[in-house]
Amino acid sequence: MGPSSIDPQLMTVRPISSPNFTSSIWKIDFWEDIKHALLDNSKGCRIMITTRKWEVVNFCKKSSHVFAHQLQPLPPEKAWDLFCKRAFQFHFGGQCPTELEKLSHEIVKKCQGLPLAITAIGGLLSTKNETLFEWRNLHENLGFELGRNPHLASVNKVLSLSFEDLPYHLKSCLLYFGMYPESFGIQCTRLIRQWIAEGFVKKINDKALEDIAREYLTRLINRSLVQVLKIGYGGEVKRCRIHDLLHEIILQKMEDLSFYHGLSKEESSFEGLT
Repeated sequence: MGPSSIDPQLMTVRPISSPNFTSSIWKIDFWEDIKHALLDNSKGCRIMITTRKWEVVNFCKKSSHVFAHQLQPLPPEKAWDLFCKRAFQFHFGGQCPTELEKLSHEIVKKCQGLPLAITAIGGLLSTKNETLFEWRNLHENLGFELGRNPHLASVNKVLSLSFEDLPYHLKSCLLYFGMYPESFGIQCTRLIRQWIAEGFVKKINDKALEDIAREYLTRLINRSLVQVLKIGYGGEVKRCRIHDLLHEIILQKMEDLSFYHGLSKEESSFEGLT
């Protein structure tokens, strides 16, 4: 609820005079709601916010000096250390036993340096027996576990909120990434042509559909949902992908929304599926 929806006679603004921290900002005009509470003096006033949307950052820049720090994934060695501290916090002195190293590295690789995912999955594994069967079961059924296991609720919530916050046409575009294999680098030109062929891209005046689709892709990138793999000489994104865990979420949503159906080896037609 912003100031415009509150009776001015009832609204009290408490000046912010010390450093404050606000996390997970989704509303683009968030800054309009709080900037009047900031003191304009020589002592300075700092607010740290976290967001997945570059639109929020750019809006804040309109009226204030903003330093934007883009968080990077953990490097492999730090990701591995964090995983071991969580997964083996009660056993083996925080060290991974030899027989579980290969599977553990595969699980950490799936997290792609995302601290939230590493912490959540490591915490879940700390509650299980340290056996190849338990580790392999989680690795092969991570998408199912994301949807039902309370230990992974934080990961599922963040990724699901990112999807639900999208306008309808961008939801369809993001779901289409599930048509590609996990960890697959996608040629952007091919992707946007497929979006157009599927009818996801809507005509705007005399603008070319390819240009509109390219804007869709940029918006998904700015929301930290799509990762850039290759940029051309002119600054145009050439190749992209999505995070493996987001891919798992998307596959589940594709099934829930009947977005597509893939035939298994045992099926020969779509008869009875519609």
